[in-house]
Amino acid sequence: MVLESGFAGASHRLVAQRAGLPLASTTYYFTSLDDLLAEALRDLSARWSAAARAALDRAPARVSTRQCAALALDLVAPAPSGGDDLATTLLYERYLEAARHAHLRPLVHAFDRDLDALVLELLGRSELPHTVAFARVVVAVADGALVRGLAEGTGRAAARRTVWTFLDLVSADARP
Repeated sequence: MVLESGFAGASHRLVAQRAGLPLASTTYYFTSLDDLLAEALRDLSARWSAAARAALDRAPARVSTRQCAALALDLVAPAPSGGDDLATTLLYERYLEAARHAHLRPLVHAFDRDLDALVLELLGRSELPHTVAFARVVVAVADGALVRGLAEGTGRAAARRTVWTFLDLVSADARP
């Protein structure tokens, strides 16, 4: 449900309706809407992490800069619901929700820490620098390119070109 309508579109009443349960059922298990949204984020984060891990597991042992750019996007925004823009939008919406609701920050932080480790592992398969600091920069570039692509309607193709251009520049600077 959160994937369809975002965090703002969720309520105890709507969740109960969707599940075909009385309202008392959702309020029994989730005393507040914050608790319900935290559980939804926990579940989505686990799905995103599993999808990112699966993408990395399918990747070759050695990757070119271009392959690294495409794979970095697959790790940063795996979109487990089929790759649509709604899932990617929700992925970034979680940052804003965590900014508004401090109880979500540890969940976002844990996901980001796992993501940094996956991107670091990906970078280790390339000729690019593979440090935690650089992995975080790659994640930031991919995040920014994807958010911009969502806002402009250019999607993943434009984001992939942006990340590839960035990695190519870094790679060129690293050459003797």
